[in-house]
Amino acid sequence: MIIPILGQARGGIALTSFDAVFYAITFLVPGFVMDLTLSIFVPKRQEDLQFSLLRFLTLSCVNYAVWSWLIYLIFFTEPAFLSVFYTALAVAVVVFISPILIGVLLGYFSQKEWIKKILNRLGLNTISSIPTSWDYKFSKINESVWLIVTLKDGSTVAGYFGTNSFASSIHSERDLYIEEIYKIDANESWERLIPPCSILLKGEEIKYIEFRSDKQEEANV
Repeated sequence: MIIPILGQARGGIALTSFDAVFYAITFLVPGFVMDLTLSIFVPKRQEDLQFSLLRFLTLSCVNYAVWSWLIYLIFFTEPAFLSVFYTALAVAVVVFISPILIGVLLGYFSQKEWIKKILNRLGLNTISSIPTSWDYKFSKINESVWLIVTLKDGSTVAGYFGTNSFASSIHSERDLYIEEIYKIDANESWERLIPPCSILLKGEEIKYIEFRSDKQEEANV
């Protein structure tokens, strides 16, 4: 139980390896799970380990605040209807399942930018947590688009960026995989290569990228 063990620690009893594992699971794992879930929806800035641990701890506290009523019910009132099985199930929900659900919810809010819109209406300007324009643009792509990539040597690559395409979110490895390459003729009509061809472009070779809606281009394909 959380409260008795904390009391023992304050009383001067040395922590065992089991206590260390307990504290890690209790105070870091929920935050880590929530942060990992949130990173699926929103790219993160690179940061030092101590800041990551502090964020995990903060997110864990948010998770426990949501379930404070259940924690109080289990560890303070010890209701008779809670068997060992249901107690273990409740702890599993609080530590593992709840952080995933809260992470999905926060990711949804971040993608919709609801909090930012509310603050903007109040006259407050916010700074985006997304590290780069590359991350921002590719994280906002919800449907297939057409790309024209201009390389540093002046050549261009046109292609279809669909569900099987990929843009790296790692700052040190900005590569771009385009699942289907097209050729643009003098009339700016897009012609699919036969046989179909895909391409992997390294970030250091890319000068800039043009994004075009598939609705605008599909008539020319």
